[in-house]
Amino acid sequence: MHYALSIPEIRHTICAEVVSHDALSKLSRVSHDWHDSANVILWQSLDSLIPLLRLMPAEIWKMKEGHLSRRRKFTFCRPLKPHDWTPVYERATLVREILLHQRHESTYDKLEESEVVLRAICHCPPPLTLLPRLRRLEFRNWGNPHEYRSRCFLQLVSSSLKYLHVEGPWPKSFDFTSLVHACPAIETIRYTSWELDLSTELAGALVSWRTLTDVDIQVPGRALGLIMSCLAQLPSLAGLRIYCAEYLQAVPSPRLPHNSFPSLRRLVLVSLQHVVVDAVICSWDKRQIQALTLSPHVGGSAAELLHTIACLNEHCEPLALDELTIAGDWLISLHLITPLSRFCNLTNVAIGGTSGSGITDDGYAQLAQLWPKLRRLQLGLPYFPSGPLSCTLSALLHFAKNCHHLERLTLPLDAIDVPNPVPQADLLICRNSSLTYLHVGRASINDPTAVALFLSAIFPGLQEVVCSGESEFNQEEDGAVRGREMIRKWAEVRKMLGVLRKEEYMQWDFVEAMVPGSRVCCIMDV
Repeated sequence: MHYALSIPEIRHTICAEVVSHDALSKLSRVSHDWHDSANVILWQSLDSLIPLLRLMPAEIWKMKEGHLSRRRKFTFCRPLKPHDWTPVYERATLVREILLHQRHESTYDKLEESEVVLRAICHCPPPLTLLPRLRRLEFRNWGNPHEYRSRCFLQLVSSSLKYLHVEGPWPKSFDFTSLVHACPAIETIRYTSWELDLSTELAGALVSWRTLTDVDIQVPGRALGLIMSCLAQLPSLAGLRIYCAEYLQAVPSPRLPHNSFPSLRRLVLVSLQHVVVDAVICSWDKRQIQALTLSPHVGGSAAELLHTIACLNEHCEPLALDELTIAGDWLISLHLITPLSRFCNLTNVAIGGTSGSGITDDGYAQLAQLWPKLRRLQLGLPYFPSGPLSCTLSALLHFAKNCHHLERLTLPLDAIDVPNPVPQADLLICRNSSLTYLHVGRASINDPTAVALFLSAIFPGLQEVVCSGESEFNQEEDGAVRGREMIRKWAEVRKMLGVLRKEEYMQWDFVEAMVPGSRVCCIMDV
């Protein structure tokens, strides 16, 4: 054996690069040293409690076949006793995360804990801390009427826990006060609650969790003001996502202290009324928000959105904002978008309106100059049925000319009329080699060859062109036929783009062979 393999850090690094658990298991049997190094990786992340439970004495458990699926279930042969946990402690100290939220349809052959097992653990939990180094816990709580699963997992947490994600309703049998006592240093919490009482308990817990840096919650509208006022006081909260789980006709503006959310950098507000969104934004002085998503509740007007944007301009540092997403049920127009031009460093922008877009080709000529650093841009909702389209393929010329860093573009358009070929002399300024993905919505198309030649000329690196599927069209026979024909023609465009791209690469290879360095010089000029 090479002398370097005697160093524990090197063995640990090698084991960390092994993807297969089966290969790690074999490696752990090579020697005592490899056994220790491999086990650290094997046990650091689990998607079930069964590997730990199988360390218990063999006579107290068995595997049985499921009645309705191919899954085998682990079950106990008798009630648990405190000393049954003794063989589990050594391996359990290696566990850093337990992730039990995987979707059922992809785990038919996965071993599963039976309800008998979960109930047994609830009735006889480990007498000592089972998972002293557990930092991350995720589990599903749907379809769990007796709450044995949630009670079981929440009984096993310790003060080391930093990340908690409960997918589904919060278990009524486990109060937040107990969780705060057991896990005082939680940094990330994601959970759902539609009950006012639980939201009130959560508010009390939020005040105690001063270490929180990331919160993702769904709460009822009646508790929104209380939750917001508690979150506003957290000194280290950098990421916040709130979804309002119920709609009230009139939600009072929450009273937030001055300079709320002092460390906030990422904010997502979904299904909240504009009055709440505005109150949050106006509670700041000048905040360096890096990522912002606003999706107000259905029913908001364009005037309300303009007021919210005015609040953003006043209370957000313009050079700090990097990602912006705004969605609503209004018509997209330049009147709504141009006030956002102050945020000139945006690299990722998504603006969607269920009523479609009223921006013309000339309007996109102005819009393409607002954010020169853009890498991703989505305008409109490509999968949402909307009114007549007001822009054509000509709009793409403006993005090719002004957004040289743009990599992904979603722009519902009409591709019936194909612009004249770009003159060879203008290609240097009307070409974007960075764009690799283009979504055109339900774009009508007549001539796939002409469209492919046009796209290849201005976006030579384009690899994927996507249009909305047939389900977006009317279910009537003629609508379905038009949809299938459109999809077929855009498939031809994709195929021809691949051929054209390969041909251009071959030409560049020839030029590079004749004049070394010419490819790099041309790219730098563009």
